[in-house]
Amino acid sequence: MDRRVVLGNAFSIGMLTGSVVLEFEKISVERARELWNEGRNKVSVVGHQGTVELLKQLGFKDVQFNRVRFEKQRNDVLIVVQLKVRLQEGQVLSREQLEEMLKEGKIEFWVVREVQ
Repeated sequence: MDRRVVLGNAFSIGMLTGSVVLEFEKISVERARELWNEGRNKVSVVGHQGTVELLKQLGFKDVQFNRVRFEKQRNDVLIVVQLKVRLQEGQVLSREQLEEMLKEGKIEFWVVREVQ
């Protein structure tokens, strides 16, 4: 089975199904796009429409809004779009606001993998 390449807008311990050792690697938007676009078994778990629109604008193919509970499997490669700011409760950002945050360096891309 091909490993899954999963794209999400958050990481939570609730995604884990048991005890694991994880590696977090900060990557460029270009590397994130390459990992996603080259994946054959892709799963989008992006739960905010503005983030979906931003990712599509950045060239991420086949990204869909999909606000679901996600459980990381052993061989999954999880790409996380991470805001470096804390939003006010209930605040929802538009694509334009996210674009500005990206330009300001307030959005990072991370890969989360299980250490074998």
